[in-house]
Amino acid sequence: MHHFFSTAEAIVNENQGHLWRQQAEKLLLSLRDVLQVSISLNQDDEVTAIDVLAEGKRQDRQIARDVRSALKAEYRLEIDYDRIQVVHREVGVEETLDLEETPSQNEALLSVDNDRIAFDEVTVNASKLAAVVRVRLLLADRAAQGEALGSSSKREIPRLVARATLDAMARFLQQETRLELMDLETMRFAGEDMVLVGVRFLQGREEKSLTGSCVVERDLHQSVVYATLHALNRVFGRLEFREPVEFELHASAVS
Repeated sequence: MHHFFSTAEAIVNENQGHLWRQQAEKLLLSLRDVLQVSISLNQDDEVTAIDVLAEGKRQDRQIARDVRSALKAEYRLEIDYDRIQVVHREVGVEETLDLEETPSQNEALLSVDNDRIAFDEVTVNASKLAAVVRVRLLLADRAAQGEALGSSSKREIPRLVARATLDAMARFLQQETRLELMDLETMRFAGEDMVLVGVRFLQGREEKSLTGSCVVERDLHQSVVYATLHALNRVFGRLEFREPVEFELHASAVS
């Protein structure tokens, strides 16, 4: 196995290994078409596997080559191709988001000046045929509840959660801003369950397709909310929020 080095010094303890892994994963996330990265180390801080979730049309081998080149250039670390596993996910997006660590429960996801958008709760009321999902978000002293109605099937309910999240988010925004759910998928990646969400953002003449993701730690519905909000990170600075006096709890700009 190959030991990794930084400025010719081996990383030899668990804390340093953990720190290096975070730095290396952040480096690899900056690569073209890379959505998510997980680096596995053994007890000797040797790299045993690198799992990559990617998008776009480039072949897995090309992305693996980028991973090897980046680690070699930054850390003088040689990694065999057989340790790099690339899972290709084509969702037709135009941009790759800067992924952050999975947020913990009730953690604020997005910020507006000194205030933050925070997840409050999600409720699912389902019968044999239909389900109503409500998601509540907080912004300073304001709250918005989004709602979505649809089939109560196991596959459809997570999509309803995402739609309700976008509905709640839209209630904070100017009416000319629209947020639409494009796709949602749950998948197994790097030994963990993940949610991947595609969102279409429309504001004026601007239209973008975005993705967000979240590791499912405890609750699938909560993770869907986080993944949906995560999809808005790249365009968050361009969102046009209503002034407090304009805010209407029941206004909606989501279809």
